[in-house]
Amino acid sequence: MPKPEQDLESPVNPQRLSTSTIAWRRHLVSRYFLRGLTPEEISQRLTIQELPCLDPITGKAWSPLIIEGDIESLEITYQADAAVEVIKAKARVLAEIRELRRTAWALMDGKLILATIKQECELMGFNAPLRIDVEHEIRQAARNAGISEDDLLDEVKKEAVRMGIWRE
Repeated sequence: MPKPEQDLESPVNPQRLSTSTIAWRRHLVSRYFLRGLTPEEISQRLTIQELPCLDPITGKAWSPLIIEGDIESLEITYQADAAVEVIKAKARVLAEIRELRRTAWALMDGKLILATIKQECELMGFNAPLRIDVEHEIRQAARNAGISEDDLLDEVKKEAVRMGIWRE
């Protein structure tokens, strides 16, 4: 039996679990996690379902720590999938806007042309407010002047508080 501190999923471990075992377990973990179960509850459920999913090395329930690792991995996958879906949705909407603009040009409908341009600019983020990292700029100015970054930052904050535009 492996020592508890061994990583059974490590590629250098001779008792490494098969990719299909891990994939099947994560599939089941995902189902239970998305239903709101905790890692401990998931570990229990995996042992009592119709076809139990047990640790093949110990023959016992998967550790809640293993389940937590699965959940972390699944959350990364969920986030990546969501990002891809957002990109696909934006691409589809952009294509629709551009198709509508072609129609507007064919009809010589200036208002519709401008409306499609406005929608495309919003979709692409061209109208987003300009964001400036003020702290970075203050620190850069301090380096350029050869003075302490933290001292200059403190002075700027004090002045902003005095002017009523910053609250501590």
